[in-house]
Amino acid sequence: MKYDDIAQSEDIHEASRLYAVAMYGQEVINLFPPIPSMIRECVLAGIQEEQVLLEVFKDYRLPPPNKDTKQ
Repeated sequence: MKYDDIAQSEDIHEASRLYAVAMYGQEVINLFPPIPSMIRECVLAGIQEEQVLLEVFKDYRLPPPNKDTKQ
């Protein structure tokens, strides 16, 4: 799931969760369940992907995933 595809998804909640799992892994999402909601809210607000990854880092201390190895 790509960040830009979330807003066009029929189920934005599931799309946000799939993106979060793809970027950080299921174990991380299990540890920090609010991350998919944070991503969804950012998508709805029109925030760019890089800013969302920075917000996740600031709130949860998770470094931005390497885009070359993810997606």
